[in-house]
Amino acid sequence: SEKWFYLPMIAIEGECGCILHRMENIYRMVENEEEPININAVVANLKFIYQKLVRQYEILQTTSRCNPDHFYHLIRPYLGGSKQKDSPGWYLEGIETFIEYGGGSAAQSSLIQAEDIFLGVTHPGDDFLRSMRDYMPLPHKQYLEHQETRPGFARMRQRLTEEEYEVVEGIRLECVQQIKNFRNYHYGIVRRYVIRFNDMTGTGGTNVML
Repeated sequence: SEKWFYLPMIAIEGECGCILHRMENIYRMVENEEEPININAVVANLKFIYQKLVRQYEILQTTSRCNPDHFYHLIRPYLGGSKQKDSPGWYLEGIETFIEYGGGSAAQSSLIQAEDIFLGVTHPGDDFLRSMRDYMPLPHKQYLEHQETRPGFARMRQRLTEEEYEVVEGIRLECVQQIKNFRNYHYGIVRRYVIRFNDMTGTGGTNVML
């Protein structure tokens, strides 16, 4: 049962991580001001990304194979981290110091955050997601920071005709809907594996309602 808590996120990164290359294809076309944007190439790359987002959602659903009681009582105690309210953190004997860590969270995946940035999905005031970048490999964190500076769909709209961009925007919105489906299902997981036990603390140490 326990493996079905870990495996879905590993599978998502393994099977869907390739969409980063498709994002890069689109970024490069938008950034290249000397050449017209190839609308057919943009559409093909976006459709590929959409199909992988559908697959991402399908993989997430396999978490249902993890028993909620097993997860809550035997796995989850190790995921809370040491940043708890009214706690100085974990004390390291022999070093005589306290350390604070946020605990394990799927938000530490750079893939999910990259999808948000690329598609223009924002989370105003959500400091938790940004703080999770501190637990990523440095190149992953730096990639996300670089991504935030790059021209995206707003610039593409300026460079394409109205008819061309209408097609692009339609696929982008379909991708955003898949992201919404993914997060809605994830919240259902939180309800089944955490809230049902009258616990409102997320695996990363945050309030699950935030």
